[in-house]
Amino acid sequence: MTTRDQLVGFVGAGAMGGPMVRRLVGSGRRVVVHDRDARRLQELAGAAGVEAAAGLAALHAAPAVITMLPDGDAVESVVARLLDVLRPGALVIDMSSSEPARDLAIMFGGNPDLLDRCRPLLQALGSTITHVGPVGAGHAMKALNNLLSAIGLAAAGEVLEVGRRFGLRPEVMLDVLNHSTGRNHATETKIARFVLSERYDSGFALRLMVKDVAIAAGLAVGTGVATPIADACVAAWRAAAAVLPPDADHTRMAGVPRLAATPRAR
Repeated sequence: MTTRDQLVGFVGAGAMGGPMVRRLVGSGRRVVVHDRDARRLQELAGAAGVEAAAGLAALHAAPAVITMLPDGDAVESVVARLLDVLRPGALVIDMSSSEPARDLAIMFGGNPDLLDRCRPLLQALGSTITHVGPVGAGHAMKALNNLLSAIGLAAAGEVLEVGRRFGLRPEVMLDVLNHSTGRNHATETKIARFVLSERYDSGFALRLMVKDVAIAAGLAVGTGVATPIADACVAAWRAAAAVLPPDADHTRMAGVPRLAATPRAR
């Protein structure tokens, strides 16, 4: 898996999958892409090095197939069908429901020998690749990371709303936070760009974050760890999902405290 013109299969060309396909093509690889959304396929098929696949059977010659899908049910369904079409020895690399980022951190769960096979391909996608354990460990680590990220974003939204109602300007608060110990990934990369601008278009859906924090909470239950902060986080994100549109971006979570504090007309 070291030739630059290697063929790669890719399933799921959404907000994260589309940019990943472009990165692969930019590294000199040929990519055969399948997505249920014909519009997404059409947008990618115009690029050199990309071939649109109407069905999974078109991926049969790929030595490696990457999936970027919204949930576990979708992954299981696709992988079951891929097993019927891929050649023996082909790799299936599931990277589903990650949060879009310029510098992707890849958490690999699986046999170290497989990581050696995948590394050249993964290096075209991410800035860091960490072997975190056996199969399943990558997904566990991703869920735990997203739980901590979700806590940080929700807390930042609450802090900014308290300050705003006190009379502090959000832009000033953000500047102070980012030069103080209260800074986190949300204050440094999300609040100004997506929340204060009211764009709310990071490309990662709130419903996917709810899924990940629930998975992380399930890990806590399974390992017997009491996590009152995580439990409160899960409840808060689920409550937000209940009042926001189904397609809401996850950065809308930071605006929920202001929404709750705004008097509504009767």
